[in-house]
Amino acid sequence: MIEVDTFDRFIVHILIEGTNMEGCVSAIPGETKVRDVKTEDGICHVDLSSHFMSRFNGSPALARLVVYSIVNTLIENSGNIKKVQFLIESERVAQYNGVLDFDRQFEKNDDIIIRTGYEHLTDNDGGEAE
Repeated sequence: MIEVDTFDRFIVHILIEGTNMEGCVSAIPGETKVRDVKTEDGICHVDLSSHFMSRFNGSPALARLVVYSIVNTLIENSGNIKKVQFLIESERVAQYNGVLDFDRQFEKNDDIIIRTGYEHLTDNDGGEAE
């Protein structure tokens, strides 16, 4: 068991670990290590090992999925985080493997979330379905 000192760090560790559900894997490279996670003035600074960059081999869409899996989960589950800034080996990096602008503070992105299977719960007006 990994010992963590904050809930935010725990969230990042769990995302890297992934799930044990059959057929599911973490989008984050498994060799990635969490160097530090700190939140100050609503900005969560997530410092990851270089494996986060070097083990990624995918498209711009997959890059967004990887990054926003961390960003959205942190913001959604921590009441004091408004933005996430990534560091790699304690340094800001301009691009996530040449496919995503990475030297910025990320805000929650609901557009990347795939919503399926729940359409029957509400109607088009936002009210309850019959």
